[in-house]
Amino acid sequence: MAIMKDKKLETLETWEEIEKKEIQWEKDHPILYAIKRKMAWFLSHFWYRIPDYPRDIKLWIKEKYQRATRGWADSDTWGFDYYLIDVMYNGLKHFKVNLHGYPAYMTFEEWKKNNR
Repeated sequence: MAIMKDKKLETLETWEEIEKKEIQWEKDHPILYAIKRKMAWFLSHFWYRIPDYPRDIKLWIKEKYQRATRGWADSDTWGFDYYLIDVMYNGLKHFKVNLHGYPAYMTFEEWKKNNR
């Protein structure tokens, strides 16, 4: 099965042959391959997203304002269960280290012993 013609347009190559050539090129040119990978990463993470930056900045500011004024943002409700798990876990961890009192029917030492 012919997939792609080479530059001379005389022979046809299969995808397996193309992949072998690509792997061989990577081995023969490790520095160029590393540069190629870094450029692909940069383009996919930054350059192609430039049109999204104004929207992203606006949403970031909106989220910070909402969290400051009401304690949660609209985006937190998308995965509210994960947000609550994180808040509760960190809050309980803080509470365990910084005890803020104990029940009236226990002494402080009993309370500490039961909560460690």
